[in-house]
Amino acid sequence: MSVGNVCTVIVVNISILLQVQALKEKGNECVRNKKYAESVLHYTHAIKLDPVDYSLYSNRSLAFLKMQHFYFAMEDAKEAIRLKPNWAKVIIFISGW
Repeated sequence: MSVGNVCTVIVVNISILLQVQALKEKGNECVRNKKYAESVLHYTHAIKLDPVDYSLYSNRSLAFLKMQHFYFAMEDAKEAIRLKPNWAKVIIFISGW
């Protein structure tokens, strides 16, 4: 891989990370405004771009919980734990279920 290709890959990765962060912020804003279904769309789009970001699954899990979609909330919580096993926020969430 040439230096030019490495730079292109880094720029693309930064661009994707910026998109993910923007989508996560939109999702968070929707949750604050109790627009849970819309927040799920933003988090889902972000997950498609970055499927290993545990916080996206955790956030989407909360949105599903607020909509009383308990199965999907639990599935996302389990995925967040799979990706980050010692993350206390999700462990407490599941243990309080």
